[in-house]
Amino acid sequence: MSIQISKIPRKAYELPLLKSILELGGATPVGDELYRLVSDKMGFTGKEMDYDPVHARPTWIYELQWVRYLLVRRGEMDGSQKGVWKITEKGRERVRLEWSGFSPFSFIPEEIQSDESDVPPETELVEGTVTEDFVSTFRPVSLDAIKGQILIDDLPVNQIITIVNANRNLILTGPPGTGKTTIAVNTGEQALKTKFVSGYVVTTATSDWTTFDTIGGYMPESDSRLVFHAGIVLRTIAENKWLIIDEINRADVDKAFGQLLTILSGQGVDLPFLDKLGQPIRIRHAKGLTSFYDQQSATYFVGDNWRIIGTMNTFDKNSLFALSYAFMRRFGFVHINSPSTEQLHSIIYGRVKDGHLNTSLAERLKRLLAVTPRELGPAIIIDILNYFQERPDSDAFFESIVAYILPQFEGLPIEAITGFANQVASDLGSKQNEIRLQRYLGEMFDIKSADWQSV
Repeated sequence: MSIQISKIPRKAYELPLLKSILELGGATPVGDELYRLVSDKMGFTGKEMDYDPVHARPTWIYELQWVRYLLVRRGEMDGSQKGVWKITEKGRERVRLEWSGFSPFSFIPEEIQSDESDVPPETELVEGTVTEDFVSTFRPVSLDAIKGQILIDDLPVNQIITIVNANRNLILTGPPGTGKTTIAVNTGEQALKTKFVSGYVVTTATSDWTTFDTIGGYMPESDSRLVFHAGIVLRTIAENKWLIIDEINRADVDKAFGQLLTILSGQGVDLPFLDKLGQPIRIRHAKGLTSFYDQQSATYFVGDNWRIIGTMNTFDKNSLFALSYAFMRRFGFVHINSPSTEQLHSIIYGRVKDGHLNTSLAERLKRLLAVTPRELGPAIIIDILNYFQERPDSDAFFESIVAYILPQFEGLPIEAITGFANQVASDLGSKQNEIRLQRYLGEMFDIKSADWQSV
């Protein structure tokens, strides 16, 4: 008699799937090799299973798509690359903590009941359309749903939720590599999934931005008539979506936002543009949750659920445009700290426990963290670890410094950069690599030979 898939809760597949991906190097194309490993760990191999004769495969394989969706939602898998299933640091940690307690067929004999298992992933992963059933309070599924695989405390996530519910826009600040953009996008995903808003749009600010990019302006049509075209801010209002602006201080915000400063303060404005019918285009605050465009009155209505979320690197704040006080007082600021040294070490030695990093490289990376003149976020550490895994070569440590560490030193004093180079020299593997590092630093930061001699 075949095993009834309906009697196996989806949660039972989670650890075997994560463990299988880990054994395949941490990331793998979805396919037969992955299915075979999961089958072994679930205890299915050699047993008669429900079978789909049309697609010539066991029906339990279809459950894995659901399981992957739930793991991505909880930050234990990375869903950014189509066709590739990848475990995150959070997923790795779960395997390390829980795998020893897993045994095949230790399943609860009834379905796990949850809202998540009742909604198809293909429906949840699509941005959605405007409906009238929106909630007035932003309540994400969990704090982890916003954190994803980013190692941060609960405090900044609670601050984000509070600011959103206080009807304020917000800016996430912090060093590079701390996951600000990921957290902003995850917040937008949760706002969509919990029906607080219809979706979100992600863009990156540039120094060329003007009100034409944000609010809009006249553009010629095929018949040579000038017609108003909405900018990205008005488009998100019309679509009832949040606007996520990465690197917001790369724009001259006073020049780029113009009349929007008045809107952000809670007032309405009349724009210096006319629609196709010659009506003045206006922006007003709606008496309700949702945002929309009313064509009859040529009015963009900003609902109570509309938000701007910006991100800003604190290292860049002196080299890029400064945010004016008039702009900043219209936002709540949340600082995303770098993880503690202990948390970064746990990421590194987690790879050692998984067998994907040798102890020697782990110790060298640990020493590098101790001497770098600028804090490194977890995203940079994970990039370096992934580089080690893809290139098991004696020069991988030196190459990863050039690829990921040196670009973080922009704006530092020459003494700090040369001091770093001298401190890591003994870990570079060869005298040749020491010379190469000095040459690269000289080219990147205009360091003269006299600067090295003075250290």
